[in-house]
Amino acid sequence: MGSKGTYAEMNNLHMSAMKPLCELIEANLNFHNLEIMIAKPNNQIPVFRLQALEEKFCQKLTGVCEIFKDYGDDGLVEHFNIKQMLHILKIEDWESVKPF
Repeated sequence: MGSKGTYAEMNNLHMSAMKPLCELIEANLNFHNLEIMIAKPNNQIPVFRLQALEEKFCQKLTGVCEIFKDYGDDGLVEHFNIKQMLHILKIEDWESVKPF
């Protein structure tokens, strides 16, 4: 295999390894862009769109956390539930609620 074949093979490995992170970044950007649209006056966004983007973000972040849990020297040992974490962050004044 020549150097061009090696480069293509390495590129495929790199792209495959980075895919979960790239998908998370894209989901985060889409979620952020929707929040910007919501913040504009007189701009009504369907609830299902917000829920769908939030669900996609949770799915992608969970995937990245799973990689951290499964690989690495120490791995991710803390329990994570991204959907639940976002739910808690939406509770008004959540920091003052004792269980949190």
